[in-house]
Amino acid sequence: MKSHLLRPALRPVAGSLLSASLLCNAAHAAEAFSPNSKWMLGDWGGKRTELLEKGYDFKLEYVGEAAANLDGGYDD
Repeated sequence: MKSHLLRPALRPVAGSLLSASLLCNAAHAAEAFSPNSKWMLGDWGGKRTELLEKGYDFKLEYVGEAAANLDGGYDD
C-alpha cells in the first residue's frame, strides 16, 4: 500500500513552514529574567498584572533552618 503522507518535493517546504512558525512564537514570548520586568518569571502575557489588580499575588519563598548541638548534650 502506498503512503500519501507528503510528496518528496513538499517535505522541504513543510519543514520550512514548521521552523518559521516556531520562530514566530518565540519572538513574541516574554523574556524570562529580564532586568526591566517587575517579576523574575515575566508577566505571563499580561495575566500576572491582571491577577494582581484582582488581588492575587504569587510569591515563591524559601526558609531553611539548621540546628546542631556541637558541645554537650543531655548528660552534661
